[in-house]
Amino acid sequence: MTALLLWLLLTPPEATPAAHSHNKIAISFKTSKTRPKLEACLYNELSDLGEATFMQNAAETILMIRNGEGPPLLVEIAPPTVQITTKASAM
Repeated sequence: MTALLLWLLLTPPEATPAAHSHNKIAISFKTSKTRPKLEACLYNELSDLGEATFMQNAAETILMIRNGEGPPLLVEIAPPTVQITTKASAM
C-alpha cells in the first residue's frame, strides 16, 4: 500500500492540452534568400508532410503544415530570418 501511495505521489501527471502549449519551440535560421524563393523552397520540401497553407502580411509569411494530428507546424518566413515556432507532431 505504501509503495502504491509513493508511486502515485511521485508519478508526474499526464500532459493536458493547456500544458501542451508549453512545448512550443523557436528555432531561427539566417538566410540571404528572398521571401518568394524561401516560400517556394519550403513549400516544395514540406508540403508532403500535410496540408500546406500560406498566411501573408507585409512583413512576413507564415507557412502552416497540418496533418490532422496534433498542432500544426508553423514556419515564419521574414528574411533575413526563418523561424520554426511550433514543434511538429509525428509527421
